[in-house]
Amino acid sequence: MNSLEVSVALEGNAVRVVNDRFQTSLETFRHPETGSRIDLAAIIHAADAEYYQEIDRLTAAREAGGMILQSEKIMPVPEAAAAAYPALATLHALHMELREANRREASRIGLVPQIDHLRIGEVHDVTFDQHVKNKGPYARQNYESRLIRERTFTSQFNLSERQIHDQGLLLIAGLTRQDIFGSGQNYDAELIRETKQFDAIKETLQEDPGSSFILHWGAAHIPGFRDSCQELGYQLEDQRWITSQSLILG
Repeated sequence: MNSLEVSVALEGNAVRVVNDRFQTSLETFRHPETGSRIDLAAIIHAADAEYYQEIDRLTAAREAGGMILQSEKIMPVPEAAAAAYPALATLHALHMELREANRREASRIGLVPQIDHLRIGEVHDVTFDQHVKNKGPYARQNYESRLIRERTFTSQFNLSERQIHDQGLLLIAGLTRQDIFGSGQNYDAELIRETKQFDAIKETLQEDPGSSFILHWGAAHIPGFRDSCQELGYQLEDQRWITSQSLILG
């Protein structure tokens, strides 16, 4: 296991690498007038089981204090939409295959998948068919390339699967969200998803301005949610870092 000589992080990112530890942020924003609080928990898709246990422990304590758990999730494509748009059904099958591929990959490299180890809260996200229509052809290319990569990448490099996975995490720590989301339709689709989440928060706040929330979303979404918090008058009160795993790089 290598120990990195320098810390790796892009300013403003919700992930960082310190020595050989990959970490994600948990940030607290509070409204100075209402006392309402929004916690942003940056999540990655595969990690040590202890990472998800710690996030669940912190979340349970917040829920016990009255905070509302909100999660990122793409809802399944409805049967009617699948019948009307056969291409959606095909892409949905690819998406399900990708989830299973992620499970297999996590198991092979000694990690566990988020989808099996993190509780899901109330979901405010787009349905799968909307998501695909927003993303356009990029979605199909992305899902298919992930499947191909899983089957072939170990033969392309003299590295183990875990080393390649962890090299990818190291790279992500130095990327902007636009680097990760891409551009055009795909980037716009991710912004739509973030907007839908905060529309739901604003709707709840209209009924009860003192409501508080904890959001479980992918780490690349957190910078956008920071902006949304600040636009609503919330101020950063606290930030802590949670280690997801130690990196094996060479």
